[in-house]
Amino acid sequence: MDEKKKQACGPVKWILIGIAVLVPVVMLVLPLVVVVTQALSKGWECYVQAVTDEYTLKALVLTIEATVAAVVCNTIFGLCAAWAMTRFHFRGKKLLTTLIDIPVTVSPVIAGLIYILVFGKQSPLYSVLEKVGIQIVFAVPGIILATIFVTFPFVSREIIPVLESIGSDEEEAAALMGAKGWTIFTKVTFPHIKWAFLYGVVLCTARAVGEFGAVSVLSGHLRGKTNTLPLHVETLYNEFQYVPAFAVSSMEIERKGKTYTVDTLSEIKKNNPNTEIYFVMGADEITSVERWKQPEKLLKMCDFIAVTRPGFDNEEVKNKIDSIRKKYGCNIFFLEVPSLDIYSTELRENIRSGKTVKYLIQKETENYIADHDLYKEGTNNA
Repeated sequence: MDEKKKQACGPVKWILIGIAVLVPVVMLVLPLVVVVTQALSKGWECYVQAVTDEYTLKALVLTIEATVAAVVCNTIFGLCAAWAMTRFHFRGKKLLTTLIDIPVTVSPVIAGLIYILVFGKQSPLYSVLEKVGIQIVFAVPGIILATIFVTFPFVSREIIPVLESIGSDEEEAAALMGAKGWTIFTKVTFPHIKWAFLYGVVLCTARAVGEFGAVSVLSGHLRGKTNTLPLHVETLYNEFQYVPAFAVSSMEIERKGKTYTVDTLSEIKKNNPNTEIYFVMGADEITSVERWKQPEKLLKMCDFIAVTRPGFDNEEVKNKIDSIRKKYGCNIFFLEVPSLDIYSTELRENIRSGKTVKYLIQKETENYIADHDLYKEGTNNA
C-alpha cells in the first residue's frame, strides 16, 4: 500500500517542485540576470560612471535618509503598538488594528494624492506651514512622510502574532520576582520576538528603499533634490529611450532678434529629420494659432496636442479645432487633463510686473529667468 502511495505521489511531487522552482526563476532570477547584463553591457567604466554620478549619489543619500527615518519611526511604533494590542484591553482596539492595516490596502499613488490634499496649496495647513518655513509637497519632508506611510504596518504585523502565541505567563512570573519593565522586555520578551522583529525591520527597509508610487506623486521629480533611487532610475530610463524627442535646446535663446515658433520648428526638423514632433499647448492657445506667423506652414510641420485649461468651454474649443483641421488639413489632438491653474502667459505677466512666481515653477527655472532677464519689459522673448 505504501509503495502504491509513493508511486501515486511521484508525479505530483515533481510537478509541485517544478512549479516551486520555475516561478522564482522566471519572476526573480531572470529579471535580475537581465538587469545585471544590461547594466554591464557598455563596460565596467560606464557602469561605475553611472553609479558615481552626482545625481545618482544625491538620490542614494535621499533614499537612505527616507529609509532610516521610516524604519526608526515604524520600529518604535511597531513595538509600542504590538505590546499595547497584545498585553492590554482597551476601547478602540479593533479600530487601531484596522488603521494599522490601511497602508497595505491603499494604493501608494492614492496615498501620495492624500498628502497633497492635506499639505498642498489648497489646504488650510499650507499657509500655517509656510509661515514657519516648512514645505511638505515637492520637498524632502513629504518623501519621508510618504515612505513612513507605505511601510507603516510591517514591524507591528510581524511582532503581534508572536506576542499572542507566547502569552504573558513568563512576563508575569518575572514581574512577581521583582523584575522591572525594561528588564522584563530585554530578558524575557525580546528573545522570543527577536526574529520576528528582525524580519519586520528587513521588510520595512526593503519596502522603503523600493517605494515609487507615493514618493513619485509627492516629489515633483526635482533631480538632485527630491529624486529617490527608484525615481532616478525611471528618469534615466526615460531619457535613454526618448532623448531625441525631449532634449533641451538653446536655439531660441541663441537666436538674435525676435523668435517665432515656425522658425524654431523649422530648425528642429532640419536637425532631426527622422524625429516625430508633437507640439503640446493649452487649448486656449490653439484657438488663436491662426494669428501666429505663417500658420499654414506651422500647422503642417508637426502634430499639435491641445490640452484642456480651466475656465474654457471644451465644446467651443473642439469646434474651433475641427474648423482649423478642415481649413489647413493638419493633425490636432484634443487632450483632457486634470486642471492646474498655472498659465505660461500668467507667469510671464507676473515676471514683467515684478510679482513672485515662487512655487509655480522650479527654483532652477526661476533663477535662470532672473539671471538672463527673461520676460522683462522691452525683451523679445514673449
